[in-house]
This record gives sequence, C-alpha cells and structure tokens, in this order.
Amino acid sequence: MRGWLKKVRYQRLKIRFQSCARGNWARQRFEHMPRVRACIVIQKHMRMYLAVKHFRLAVKGFIALQGLVRCFLAKRRRLKKLKIESKSIEHQKKLNKGLENKIIALQQTLSEMKYENNNIKAYKEEITVLKSQVVDMKALESQLKGTTNRVMELEALVTKLTEEVEVIVV
Repeated sequence: MRGWLKKVRYQRLKIRFQSCARGNWARQRFEHMPRVRACIVIQKHMRMYLAVKHFRLAVKGFIALQGLVRCFLAKRRRLKKLKIESKSIEHQKKLNKGLENKIIALQQTLSEMKYENNNIKAYKEEITVLKSQVVDMKALESQLKGTTNRVMELEALVTKLTEEVEVIVV
C-alpha cells in the first residue's frame, strides 16, 4: 500500500505540476495573442498595399505598351495607304502636275534673274565709264586750277605793268 500511495501522490503532483505549467503557457499565449494578431493584421495590410502597388505599376506598363502597339499599328496602316496611293495613277498625275508647275515657276524666276543680271552688267559698264570720266574730270580740274593760278598771276603782272606805263607816261 505504501508504494501505491507514493505512486498516486506522485501522479497527482505530476498532474498538478503539468496543469500549472499548462496554465502558465496558456496565459503567456493569451497575453502574446494580441501582439501576434496585430502583427498579422499589419503584415496583411502591408502585403495588400504592395500587391496593389505592383498591380497599378503593371497596369501603367500595360497601358504604355498598349499605346506603343497602337502607334506602331497606326504607322503601319498609314504606310500601307501611302504605298497603295503612290502606286495609283491619279497620284502620279498629281505629282507630275505639281512638278510641271514647279518647273514653270523655276523657269520664270530664271528668266527674271537673267534680266536682272543683264541690267546689273549694263549698270556696271556705266559705272566704269562714269568712273573714268570722273578721273578725267579730276585731271581737268587740277589742270584748270593750275591755269587759273597762272591767269591770276598774269593779270597781276598786267596791272602792275599798266601802272608802270601810266607812271612813265604821266
């Protein structure tokens, strides 16, 4: 009986120790639970924020890519239209007519420039003639100044001689 009593006491002590330890662990877990829940909520919101941010960034990228593809396709369609149009006879006629008009306009401007060039040549020839005449006139002017001075000297001499003759005659 003694061994049995010790065994029963030991089992009761063991059960009591286990219940205290389990109660302690449960209280610790209970106290720790709000923090864990708060961390989980924070993680959930952060993951959601990152997922939304990544999604919006992906949508922006897809929109930009869609715009580029549309632009490329529009250019391709425009190029095809231009190729077809360039092959058409009407387009060729329009091009030729435009070129004919340009040629006529260029010929008119060329004839006007030739006329102006001839006028300029005539003016240049006239200018050279006038320059030579100016040089001749300057030479004549200097010669005239020399002769004018000589005439004045001779007039002065004549007046002096006439005075001397008058003095002698009187």
